[in-house]
Amino acid sequence: MLASQAASGDYKAATAQASFTVYPATPTLSFSVPDQTYGAAPFTVSATSNSPGAITYSIVSGPATISGNTVTLTGLGRVTLQASQAATNNFTAAAIQTSFTVFSQSLTTITALTSTTATIDVFGFGFTPPSGQLAFTDVTADRPVAAPVTLDTSTATTTLTPQTTTSTGADTLPVWTTLGDINGDGKQDLVTSLYLTDSISVQLGNGDGTFQTATTILIAAGFGPAECHLVSLRGNGTQDLIVGSFNTNQIAVLVGKDDGTFEPPVFYTVGTSTNTPTSLTTGDFNNDGHLDVAVANTFNDTISVFLGDGSGGLTPLGAPLSTGRTPQAIRSGDFDGDGYSDLAVANYNDGTVTTFLNNRNGTFTANTLSVGSGAGSGPQALAVNGSGTSLLLAVANYKDNTVSVLTSKGDGTFGAQKIIGVGKGPDDVNFADFNGDGIADLVVANYTDDTADLLLGGGSGNYALVGPFAVGDSPYSAAVGSLNVDGTPDIVVSNCFSNNTGVLLDGTQISVPYSGLSLIPGHTLRATYTPDSASKYGSSTSPDAIAPSTAGSFNHITGRVR
Repeated sequence: MLASQAASGDYKAATAQASFTVYPATPTLSFSVPDQTYGAAPFTVSATSNSPGAITYSIVSGPATISGNTVTLTGLGRVTLQASQAATNNFTAAAIQTSFTVFSQSLTTITALTSTTATIDVFGFGFTPPSGQLAFTDVTADRPVAAPVTLDTSTATTTLTPQTTTSTGADTLPVWTTLGDINGDGKQDLVTSLYLTDSISVQLGNGDGTFQTATTILIAAGFGPAECHLVSLRGNGTQDLIVGSFNTNQIAVLVGKDDGTFEPPVFYTVGTSTNTPTSLTTGDFNNDGHLDVAVANTFNDTISVFLGDGSGGLTPLGAPLSTGRTPQAIRSGDFDGDGYSDLAVANYNDGTVTTFLNNRNGTFTANTLSVGSGAGSGPQALAVNGSGTSLLLAVANYKDNTVSVLTSKGDGTFGAQKIIGVGKGPDDVNFADFNGDGIADLVVANYTDDTADLLLGGGSGNYALVGPFAVGDSPYSAAVGSLNVDGTPDIVVSNCFSNNTGVLLDGTQISVPYSGLSLIPGHTLRATYTPDSASKYGSSTSPDAIAPSTAGSFNHITGRVR
């Protein structure tokens, strides 16, 4: 700048110069994102600023991805986003961060309704009870049916959602389900044995309890696939598939490609021509670090062991070993704590379980245990959990309608069985911790009465039956795995004669009863759960229900009076 002063009386004219720098201003950025519930559709974010500079967005941390300004949630927890603004002539570059929490889903349902009473369930997809308030509203009259209720978390129970089914196709007869991550995306995928089409179906998981459209793989004409299991025969984490047969004396091995597909099946003959190797399991039977395979030879009354070579190939280990009559299931575990895998076999027509203790030299020592009521109990399925003196062996006794649980003594023998009554025709059993208390629980598929049961472990050898949960026609298996991001074990059953699979999601529920109501027939009713600050869940609103007449009752499936 130049300052010029004119001359006057005693002063001549003069000038002076001064300089200064104008710096770009710092933008005023504003950026916030409200808390979210997992399962919400991808959403856009936007920061505001007094600068015209371009703004880009990125994930700093947390279970989410971003493309442009569209955020996709990938899990539960705290997400931090950053908005970065480019410099302009008049403004500097700037950045701002904001955080939000992704909560698990909740589900609110009006499950029972008369003209004077109601029951509303609030289900949280997780181990903790849903806390907060429940509002019950007459939408037609625009007024509360009753005052808001604060949920009593002491009444919370572990339960399962009603099954959601997916057709496997007409006349497919799905007989077995197994879960594993076959494309390496961290989500559980589903493989189902389809007996009548001699094939397996592969469905990639979406991570929210649902699966993508199935791809079908033919095993071989006439094969009649039975049990199938996803395991890493090569020890590299990539899931391979082993499949038993109801019709032939072969098992099939399909090596996984880690992209959701498999190499063509390789077949291994097991037993005589009359044999059907319906059940199979894996373990390290020679302690070489590679998974091996053991097979129950149902109509040979034997088992066979195959040693894995670490590349997906199998070699028979000696001659088959004799068991009891009609071995229907085989599972492995370390029963005596020596680091070698042992075996348990369910002998259906003897009412026994034969254990095979590994002698660490390629041979096994057999021991037979009576289970259930004995000879007529029909042991059909097995599950093994834990190790040492904490190892548990569960047996589904098909003819007894019971499950036997035996605790290992740590030396290869077991204590007295604990017998628990379940539904009719228990056909599969699996361990998992369904209520998050650190104690192994059980799920049971009841083939005859079309149900599933949960048996919650009490820590002292006792089990509490929760259920039954209705499923489809003749559930033959119940696979267990966490299908969504809540960390709880979920269930997929194979409903044989319904030609579908059924998904039941695990969680924690509070039921709220109402009485003394004066509902107006025909009015639309709605329930809304609002979480408090301690809750791990997002809000949810029930499907609308219609208030019944005095004589009517409410069907929570259709939402209509019946």
